[in-house]
Amino acid sequence: MSKVLWTKDDDKILGALYKLKTPIDQIQIYIPHQPLKVIEARVKALDEGVEPAAIKTKAGKSRTSRSNTKPTFQRWTPEEDRILKQAVTEIGVGRWGDVSKLYFSPESATLGMAPENASTATQGSTNQERSPRACQIRWNFLNPQSAFLQGAWSADEIELFQELVSPDGVNDWEEISRAIGTRSPLQCHSQFKTVMHSGKKGKWTMEEIRLLQEAVQLYNRDWQKVAAHVGTRAPGQVRQKANNMSEDVVRRLKTRTQQTTDEP
Repeated sequence: MSKVLWTKDDDKILGALYKLKTPIDQIQIYIPHQPLKVIEARVKALDEGVEPAAIKTKAGKSRTSRSNTKPTFQRWTPEEDRILKQAVTEIGVGRWGDVSKLYFSPESATLGMAPENASTATQGSTNQERSPRACQIRWNFLNPQSAFLQGAWSADEIELFQELVSPDGVNDWEEISRAIGTRSPLQCHSQFKTVMHSGKKGKWTMEEIRLLQEAVQLYNRDWQKVAAHVGTRAPGQVRQKANNMSEDVVRRLKTRTQQTTDEP
């Protein structure tokens, strides 16, 4: 089985999650094609202040130092696109390992499939090698809507979405969509409008603040439950308010400490 290359998209997702101090086991949920050890190594490098492009590979060379190696990327041809569509029709969306092995490996012309698919496998094979990840990315490019889930959001999707959005600021829905990986920019914007930011507007009342403090004690950072406990604010709003309150407490403590230090 060939090694999965680390991509620029992987760097973007890791960078966003690293800034949010997301645990490594949760990071792997959003970069499932990368081994846990690889993710751990890259997080360690980021901890040490190493820029993503300069992080060394297992062989000890950074990605930017491979000046003498031939680039592995080659544009997809119309014929390869046709074969990819045929492969997905035969095998199904999501089985990218099988698609790569049976249609886009050097030996694919000699490999067999199940009896009912054997003839088409040989006719549709190509000598150009494409990894499972490359097949998935190309399919998503050709069929952008098929890359996104429909229906209710999962708990993991909601949790990551809450960490990525800014309830009161400007959000880049394209970037947030890429970080989540399973929802389109339009779905992200709709989620923000209808779920994350649909609560009462304006200044918080003392009762709302009391309920918020109580809910944070009960549910920690589960903003869905916190919002349900408050009753008048959306998850994104309670998250933002709680964070602002925490920052205010830190500022007041710093001010008091400074005043104590300055006293004769």
